[in-house]
Amino acid sequence: MSNYNFFDPYITPPRTINYKKVAGIILLIALVATFVWFFINMQDKIEDLKVEKIELKQYIESDKINQQLKEVRQLKSSVDSYSEKLLLLNIVTLVDQNLNAFDNSVFDIINRTMPNDVFINNLSATQSEITINGYGENVESISLFNHRLNTEDDLAESHIKQIDGKEGHYNYLIIVVQKGDNYEAETK
Repeated sequence: MSNYNFFDPYITPPRTINYKKVAGIILLIALVATFVWFFINMQDKIEDLKVEKIELKQYIESDKINQQLKEVRQLKSSVDSYSEKLLLLNIVTLVDQNLNAFDNSVFDIINRTMPNDVFINNLSATQSEITINGYGENVESISLFNHRLNTEDDLAESHIKQIDGKEGHYNYLIIVVQKGDNYEAETK
């Protein structure tokens, strides 16, 4: 007679370890831990940046910075003033260089007829013609400057060759023809 084991279906087989599942779970736990660490680290950095922002804002609004800004603004106004003086010095230098090329009274006429909001960047001259290159705050002032030059008896004519730019800063080019032998010969 053979031995029958009636309890065989009830005996559980010994467990085997599924290493793929274990490795997957460990990898998942490591990934979650990395994300949690990254999130906590970023929160710390955000808090540090908020504190740094508050400190910078306090520093910027401090009396020391306000005093330095005031000094910078004063220096800027001084630089602007010196720039205007340098521009005038350049004009005088150009006038001095070209003094023998034409009648000196032309400079007095240009200076007298130029409105307050029109400026000269460059002035060149030949025996019969003066080219004025500059800028103005509006087109009307540049036109007024040209009109005043045209009404002067010592000058033959002037015309605006070019105006371009945008509101508040218009570049212009005016050609002034002097009276003289060349002009009288051309008009006859």
